[in-house]
Amino acid sequence: MSETDLVLLYTRRLERAGFTYMITGSVAGVFYGEPRVTHAVDLVLALKPSEAARIVELFPLEEFYCPPLEIVVREALRAQRGHFNLIH
Repeated sequence: MSETDLVLLYTRRLERAGFTYMITGSVAGVFYGEPRVTHAVDLVLALKPSEAARIVELFPLEEFYCPPLEIVVREALRAQRGHFNLIH
């Protein structure tokens, strides 16, 4: 899978669902700087607790590791916002 396809695997779903996000980390470096080998996609997602269920739906367990809904909600409720991993 190409780097572009890997990023699109996540971002297309988020865009279709109307989420605001930005690409960060090493993948951003690939697109805006000198390419290097990595398959980690770092995203910052503007997620309200009320939207957590949509994330779980967008990234089904048959295709992704996504934390349980209660974890996604808990992370979205943190004052400084939390974090969680989605793994393909």
